[in-house]
Amino acid sequence: MRGLEWRVRIALREPCPLLADGACGIFEARPLSCRGFASFSAEACQRAYDALTDDVMIPQPYANVRSALESALRAALKACTLPAVSYELTGALSKALADSDAEARWLEGETVFDPDSIDRSADAATEFQREVILDTVIAAARGEAPR
Repeated sequence: MRGLEWRVRIALREPCPLLADGACGIFEARPLSCRGFASFSAEACQRAYDALTDDVMIPQPYANVRSALESALRAALKACTLPAVSYELTGALSKALADSDAEARWLEGETVFDPDSIDRSADAATEFQREVILDTVIAAARGEAPR
């Protein structure tokens, strides 16, 4: 899926590699990217699936909580000098499962995942805003005034 536009990914209809018998095989430990996308309408999800779109109304509280959790996670990663980026899930998962040392090497600061699999879809202004938010969260967690 790496390098493919979202619409192309949808059109391929590739099932998530974590599905087991039609259900999430890691539901209790599912990634944040999965947790934040919720719908109260199976019909709306089916319409979006049939139309090859991701146009499903996500309740605003879910979107807000997902955004806050993502910022907190990225801030924690940045504070620990680990990459505070999002990787394409399928490629990163394949790498992590194929290499039993991947986690330890990543925690030591080694580049484990393909840099080409980093999500770079945000524009420069959004990236700048994200960095300001991360720095503010880190400063607050340390009891410091934001810079």
